[in-house]
Formats: sequence, C-alpha cells, structure tokens
Amino acid sequence: MEDESTKVEAVAAYEEIITTTKNSKVVIDEKTMSMVKSRMTEAYVHVHRMGISSAATTEKAITVLQERLQQLKSIHGSAHSECLSILSELISMRYKTKKTSEDEHTIIRMLQENTVEIITKEQRSQVLFEAANALSAIYITCGYHTHGLELVQAARRQIITGHVDAKHGFKFDKSIGRIAFVFLVTFELSLKGSSGHNYSEVMADWLTESVLFNNYSRCLTAQVKTEQLLLRSAHIRSFWAHRSRHEELDMLDQRVFEVFNKQFGNALKTRPEIIKIFLTSLLVHIGSGDAYEIQVARAASIAGNHKIEALVRSGKYQEAVEVAHCTFHFVMTQGGYQQAGLIGYGFKLAKYMTMKDNIAAETHTKMLQASREIMAEVLKACKTLEINFSQLHDHELNDLVELLGEQENYKELDIILESLWKSRSGQKNWSEDTLINLGERLVVSRHLASDKGHSHRAIHLAEDITYNLRRVLGGLHPHTVKMSNLLSQLYTGAKLYGDALNVHEEILQLIVSGDDGEDRTIDTVSAATARQQVDLLKAAYQRNGGWIKSADFYKKLVTDVTKMYSKTADFQNIQPVKDWQAKPDNTTASLGVFVKPQQWMFVVKDDVLPPKSGKHVHGSTSEEGFQRAPQPLKKGKQIGWSLRRVSDLWGMRQPSAGRLDAEITI
Repeated sequence: MEDESTKVEAVAAYEEIITTTKNSKVVIDEKTMSMVKSRMTEAYVHVHRMGISSAATTEKAITVLQERLQQLKSIHGSAHSECLSILSELISMRYKTKKTSEDEHTIIRMLQENTVEIITKEQRSQVLFEAANALSAIYITCGYHTHGLELVQAARRQIITGHVDAKHGFKFDKSIGRIAFVFLVTFELSLKGSSGHNYSEVMADWLTESVLFNNYSRCLTAQVKTEQLLLRSAHIRSFWAHRSRHEELDMLDQRVFEVFNKQFGNALKTRPEIIKIFLTSLLVHIGSGDAYEIQVARAASIAGNHKIEALVRSGKYQEAVEVAHCTFHFVMTQGGYQQAGLIGYGFKLAKYMTMKDNIAAETHTKMLQASREIMAEVLKACKTLEINFSQLHDHELNDLVELLGEQENYKELDIILESLWKSRSGQKNWSEDTLINLGERLVVSRHLASDKGHSHRAIHLAEDITYNLRRVLGGLHPHTVKMSNLLSQLYTGAKLYGDALNVHEEILQLIVSGDDGEDRTIDTVSAATARQQVDLLKAAYQRNGGWIKSADFYKKLVTDVTKMYSKTADFQNIQPVKDWQAKPDNTTASLGVFVKPQQWMFVVKDDVLPPKSGKHVHGSTSEEGFQRAPQPLKKGKQIGWSLRRVSDLWGMRQPSAGRLDAEITI
C-alpha cells in the first residue's frame, strides 16, 4: 500500500511541477522536463495498472501519454519499442474507459494510424518484424483481431494492386515496396495465431500474388497477344479465386472484359452479358492448369462446352444458345476448326445444341439453328483435313449421325452415310445388324435429302437392299420386313401405289406359303406382323383405287392369312376384303406413310472396335479420333430400279455366306 501511495503522490508532484512551470517565469531545461515527463508517464502507467487511478487522473494520463508518444516518435520513429510500449498503455487506458461507439472508433483509428505510419516510414526489416509482433499484441488484447486482419487485407490489396478502399481511410504512397510485406506478413500471422502456416509460406504467397499481378497489369497497358492476356489474367484470377478474394475477382473480371470486348465484341455477335459469361468460363478453365502457353481456340472450345453443358443442366437454355454462338464465333476469330485438335470440340458444341428435353419450341428452334451453323464449319474443316469418317469409333459415328439427324441436315447426313456405306467392307467388326441399320439410315437420309420429294435414288437403293435381304435372310426376317415396309412407304410418297401394294402382297404370300425352303430363313411371323401387312395391303389398295390382280386373288390371300391366325387377338373382328372400299378412309389414312425416324444411330452396342497393338487407334470425340482419309473410291455405274431383279453389285455371297459387307454402287 505504501508503494501505491507513493506512486499517487509522485503523480501529484509531477503534475504540480508541470503546472508550476507553465505558470511561472522559471525556465527548466528541456532535458530535465523530458525526464520529468518520462517519470510522470511511468507513474501514470503504474497507477493505471494498479487500478487506483481516478477518472480525472486517467484523462490527464491519456493527455500526457499522447504527448510523450509524439515526442518519442519524433526522436526514434513510430516503430521504436518505447513508442510501441507507450502506445500499448495509451490504448489500454482508452479501452478501459470507453463508453460509446465513438470511443471505440477512436481507439481503432489510433491503432490504424500507427500501423500505417510504421508501414509507410520504416524500412528496416528487423524493426518491422518486432513492431508487427508488438502491435498485433495490442490488437489481440483489445479483441480487435478482425479489424487487424481487415487492415492487413486492405494494405495488401493497395500495395499489390493499387486499389484504395475508401472505407479504411488510408492511402499508401506508390513508393512503398515489398519491404512492407515483412511487417504485414508477421502482423497477419500473429493475429491468426496457430493457423498452420509459417512465415516462409505466407511470404511466398504474398510475393507470388505480387508477381502474378504485375504480369497481368503489364498486359493491360501493352499490346500483347490474346493468349498472353488470357493466360496472365487467368493465373492471377485463379490465385484470387482459391483464396476467396471476391473484390479482386470482380475488379479483374470487369477490367479484362473491357479489354476483351473492345477487341472481340463486334465479332462475337452477342450481348455483353453473354460475352462476360463466356470470358469468365474461359479464364476459369485456363486458370485451372499451370500452363504458360495455350492454344486459345482449344481452350475456348473446352471452356465453352463446359459452360453450355452446365447451363443446359440448370435449364438455362436461352443462355446456352447464346454462349454457344459466342464460343463458336470466338473460335472462328482464332482460325476456326480447321486446325489440329478442334474438330471434336466443335462437334460436341453442335451436339449440345440438339438437346430437346423440356425445351420450349422457339428456343429449341434457335438451338438447332446454332447447331447447324456450327456443324457446317466443322464439316468444312473435316473436308479440308481429309477426315475419314469410317475410322471413327462406333460411338462417335452414332453421335455424328444422330446429331445430323437431329439438325435435319439431311444432305450432309446422306454424304456421310454414303461414305460409310461404300467403305463397309473394311469394317470387319461390324455385325450384320449394324450393316443393315446403316443401309436403312442411308435410304431414309437419301429420301429426306431429295429435292421436292423426288426420291428415286432412295427407292432404287431400298429395292436393292430389300431384294438382297430376301436372298440372304429370307423375306419374313424382321430386317427384311422392316426394309420392305420402308420401301412401300417410299413408293407411297412417290404415288406408286401399285408398287406399294405388290410389296405387301408378296409378304402375305410368303406368310401363307412359307419362305424358299432354306432351313436358315424364317418361315413364320407373329400375328401382329401378319395383321400389320393386311392393314398395309388395305391402305395401298385404297390409295391405288383398286386391285392390280383379280379381287378374288386378294380375297383368298387375306382369307388364308386370317385362317392361320384366327385364334389370335390380332385377327378378331377383321373386316372381310369384300367390304373394303377402294378409297382412303380414316382408319388407313396414316398407315404406310413415311415418318421421320426418332433416332438415327445405327451401330449396335456389341460392335466395338478392338485396340491395335494394345492401344486404341482412335480417341474419344476429339482430335485424337480422326485420321487422314485414303484416296476416295471410284463411283460405279448406276442401275435401274426393279424389285425383282438380281443385283450383282450388292456383292452378297450365296445364302450360305451370311455377311453383308461387300460393295454396292449407289
């Protein structure tokens, strides 16, 4: 107690000395006065720590400590240990006596001012290191960790990027260099405590950001190639994204967009908002790797495809269409798809635009148009690069054919299917089903690609295939019946109703009499198939306006078929031939009429290309999946169209052979 009493008395004595000096003419030398103020400061600190200071004494102490702090700063600088000690006591006094939010703001402002002053004026690394530890202790004692870390981030942003955050109320001179990192890194680590990071790791992080940003900022002020702008922007963007630096990301995205849009905006032919979406996805993709060189068109294709897929999955179809257009036009500014490695990506881009689940008709129409536009360039590139479609993976062929079918791009589809048909003898791993499916798709595409519905070439090919299927598989095999029905539909479309009638008549005769006696061919069909042929015969008869042969012939034929299946549900209540009217009615109007297929894929799942030398010679739908084409096959001579002729050019062996893999002139 005696010591405490002595300190209180000492404070009173020092105050008396100061007061007397101010009010008298006695002059005390500066050294003595400095000593008095120093001792007085110590006394104030002591009584404050002991908790025996009155409010009035504390106010006097704050004034004295502030004067002492300024005096020491002028002598030693803000980072001096004695200055920081005085600052600590001063903040402690203010913190313990604060009553309002304004008092707290004053404390925070004092801490910030002293922190900024040290960063600005001190250049010695060891002093900066020690000052950072001392200051962080003050922040921690007062519970101002968050304020301290916010100050660190604001200082970091300002020193590295030059961006001044107005809410923090300070601005560094441009001359401040990386030496300030010593203080800020130490300060940050001290505030975070045991964060799991050491000084070297955090300093490396700061220096990396500084280098990346400098590289990026130089790109904005100098004329550099597009890949350099994108690459350097992507690197710093990725750095910030991994650290959730959202303010920096927003600034970068806007700045890069301005440069990018100025250079490519007109060529991309879309809204600025869409360009920004595309550009951001491009930067994210580039930033996901650590490359220092990029092929811009390839990166744009990958990024665009990923973004479009995400938009489609989330139901944002209109945005997906616009991003697809943007991606396509940007790739075209970079040389288009006529360069190694881009055709597969262009194909995928076009494919995304054919999705139709839960898509409004108007939007789907726009998507198909975009898909056609993209695919036209892709196919042009395929021709330039002499891509051999027959060397693609089976799933790639299916995807390609399906895409062109979805686009209703029948002329290109016909060309590709024809090239595959001509080269089918080289597809040793294609099954019989795949070959027949290919032939059927070629017939359909040829019909749809014909001008004004004049599909004689499609009919010609369908006749060839139907005849030869009968030779090899028999007239009642499901493949043969299906192709016969297609041939009948083509006859109907060409108003050759008599020929359509003959097709179904011959099938019904085979049902009644059996096939050609070959053990390997099918002699029976299901009741449903038989009834289908009767109904198709009726539809053809009505369209033709009468029979070709005698009415009794057809009556007997249908009666015989009906007797064969009389116990089945399909043949209950069948209308007798004598009651058929020789004009179309509502029951048969849609029967036997050609309908576009719902899907175009033709390679069956079991047909898989084997690897060569233990490795796949084709990749997925990308650049690795394409090879240069051999010399084109010579086009053979056309032949006539008659269902009953023998087609030597079909190339099928005798019925015992059973493979449909030789050449035919089409």
